[in-house]
Amino acid sequence: PVRPDPSTESIPRPKMSEELLEKLVGTYLKRATVNSEALPSVCLCTLDNSLHEVNGSAVSPEGRLVAACMQDSTVRLWDAEEDKTRNRNRRDPRAGKAAFGGHSGWLGASGEQADQSSMRNRPQQVLKGHSGPVYAASITPDNRFVASASQDGTIRLYTSVTRTTLLSLRGHNHPIWDVAWSPEGFYLASASYDGTARLWSIDHQYPLRMFIGHVA
Repeated sequence: PVRPDPSTESIPRPKMSEELLEKLVGTYLKRATVNSEALPSVCLCTLDNSLHEVNGSAVSPEGRLVAACMQDSTVRLWDAEEDKTRNRNRRDPRAGKAAFGGHSGWLGASGEQADQSSMRNRPQQVLKGHSGPVYAASITPDNRFVASASQDGTIRLYTSVTRTTLLSLRGHNHPIWDVAWSPEGFYLASASYDGTARLWSIDHQYPLRMFIGHVA
């Protein structure tokens, strides 16, 4: 059943489970402080031989999922846990390397020119549905959902479990530049070339709020 619209006074936030809350707190506590005197120097992975332009990428908060936003209108997804399981099953002597690595610690987005001897160089899933280049993606803290923003003016919600489209959110009149999830993975915000930002939820196919005021 479709839930009624939130009141105009406030937008309720669903209560996070104790497990998710503990996971989020643990993730934030592990974050290092970054400033001019302590710059980050860690490279998780490198997209190589993609054969298509990569417009953007997203990494889940604890680093398990990596999504690449492609010019060919797809989102390419890697899962470190699945990768480690595959490596153990194949008894790969190189399994001690980074989860997303190949011979050189590189990640081949297409797999066509990457090292064919290692499945780690290929995306484990190609998420389709957009009719234009994908500019941004965002992954929920619990790794359940992936949201993508595209030139076609839509946001697509994918489930990381079955790797299929759950919703196609329409409302913007122009390309969407960015999308971001709320901490509990229920609401998401989008920013578009039409000069507006919009607030969405996973139980509605239309925006809950539209924020206007930008002139460029």
